[in-house]
Amino acid sequence: MKNGTLTRYLEHNHANITASAQKDMLLQVISGLRYLHDHGVIHGSLSGSNIFIDDRGRACVADFGMAGLLMEFSSETYFSSSIGGAVRWIGPELFQLPDKSSNSASFPSTQGDIYSFGCIMLQVLSGKVPYHYFHRDTQVFFAISTGAKPVRPDGSCINDTQWGIIQRCWLPAEQRPSVETLHTLINELDV
Repeated sequence: MKNGTLTRYLEHNHANITASAQKDMLLQVISGLRYLHDHGVIHGSLSGSNIFIDDRGRACVADFGMAGLLMEFSSETYFSSSIGGAVRWIGPELFQLPDKSSNSASFPSTQGDIYSFGCIMLQVLSGKVPYHYFHRDTQVFFAISTGAKPVRPDGSCINDTQWGIIQRCWLPAEQRPSVETLHTLINELDV
């Protein structure tokens, strides 16, 4: 697609994207995620690098089904190498050490996709990647592992209602809204 990824598109066009177009992008992403979840697919690595913008400015979710691969190849080595540059969009539960008493590890989940959508919403509205103030992914990893969430940008690019939706996406995994709830909340946003 000639417009490339969401991240690239926003870097070059954010100042010219209307509030209505931002809402449409968010609806397109959450609709894509809803479709995946309705069909039992967890994206597992939703980020600004795997959402593409078509010639008409529509957001298209790509690279889905990573979770299926992760379940097949669930070794720590495979998992750590597969998240790569998506660290800024991944839920903190995936950075936790396995529980040694139950021998359990965290895997991608629908709740993790919701966390990532909150990061996408922040990116679409602000024009900046999550944790843009950190230049290295290792800094982001440390921030996430200590419980830090992305900071609300200065200015008026994100209103209180929008920020409230984003923050709901970043609640502890079991408290995050469903994809259906998010679709409704985004659809009801005033532009």
